[in-house]
Amino acid sequence: MMILSRKAIIHPLKGTKGFTLIEIIVVGVMIGILATIAIVNYIPLRKKALDTTALIDARNLVDSVTTAMLSGDNVNYFNDGTVGVVGTMDNLGNPRSPVYILSPGVSAVITGTSAEPPDGATTVVSARVYHAQGTLDGTTLSGRKEYTCGLNEAAGTTTMP
Repeated sequence: MMILSRKAIIHPLKGTKGFTLIEIIVVGVMIGILATIAIVNYIPLRKKALDTTALIDARNLVDSVTTAMLSGDNVNYFNDGTVGVVGTMDNLGNPRSPVYILSPGVSAVITGTSAEPPDGATTVVSARVYHAQGTLDGTTLSGRKEYTCGLNEAAGTTTMP
């Protein structure tokens, strides 16, 4: 019976010091493909989430206006409390815009009127609400998916998306 000496034992990994260039390239390509698939699927989901934020803000806007009317507050919805009444001029002579920021990135363009008629009831308050980075929609004024909401106090009706 022959006993093998220590030198006769083969150590196949003893001489290798790392990965080959081909192995590194293959792993890099695989990571790149997986990252591309993830990004392509992520972008539409993000836009849908931003659209949902605008939808929720549109409903909250109608709820806020309704609450103010039911509590008997005399509210001019063209006044956002910081820049003054829409249609008047700012200090630089520029007309104020009826755009309100709700959640970050969400805007509401007031399209109706909140002026009080002689009977003291607000006639119509309506708005188009959209997210600045939401889904593209070339048929709207903002170029994004818009939600139209409104309230007609005289008729006792609300319009929510």
